[in-house]
Amino acid sequence: MISDYGHPAGVTEPSSVNNGSVYYNSNTYQNSEWALMEGGDAIFLPAAGARFGTNVNSVSTYGYYWSSTHVNESYAYSVSFCGPMVSLDNWSERYCGFSVRLVRDREDRRVSQRRV
Repeated sequence: MISDYGHPAGVTEPSSVNNGSVYYNSNTYQNSEWALMEGGDAIFLPAAGARFGTNVNSVSTYGYYWSSTHVNESYAYSVSFCGPMVSLDNWSERYCGFSVRLVRDREDRRVSQRRV
């Protein structure tokens, strides 16, 4: 859980944000609120599940995303979440069908050697 996050001005923070006892799927926003959050560097990562072989599992329950950093030729780092749990430093086999979300640091906020 990331406890130092705050919503931008003009966006009401739902009671379930930054509260590990409730699930993220109770958070709803209007398009105008998303526009404000994107302007404040927020990104949307849906609980898209993952593909393992020919099976797609955990849609609307888990989110699995690849990072840009590989461990070796067989493994890469990934980020996952389910309910209030977020795991930022997983090693996963590279054949798993995780989502990819293209995110670029802003020039004025670049963090060197950032892995996630």
